[in-house]
Amino acid sequence: MLGDDSHALTEWGEIFGVGKEVVGDAAGYPPFDDVVAAFEATRARTLEVLAGLSDEDLNRPCKAPPEGAADFLGMYAQCFSVVSHHFMFHGGQVADARRAIGRKPLLG
Repeated sequence: MLGDDSHALTEWGEIFGVGKEVVGDAAGYPPFDDVVAAFEATRARTLEVLAGLSDEDLNRPCKAPPEGAADFLGMYAQCFSVVSHHFMFHGGQVADARRAIGRKPLLG
């Protein structure tokens, strides 16, 4: 959105990037506590950026939307919309994975 790669997760692109295949060996991933810390730092930075924007700013075009994603990530408001619900997408993936290994849902 901002046109730079200053966020904390750039170095994890080779592990978690679009199109990467999941591997069953935990050694191929950062420690869980590091992932949680990076999530929390990124979330805090996201809220900091959002707090500094006006309503008019939300209508500004992103400086460098991902290739092929300008239709849904082309404006600041669209980026924040995706950020606000993106982790729910992954929550659904976790729920499916739990069912696949025979575990009951965490809720309900």
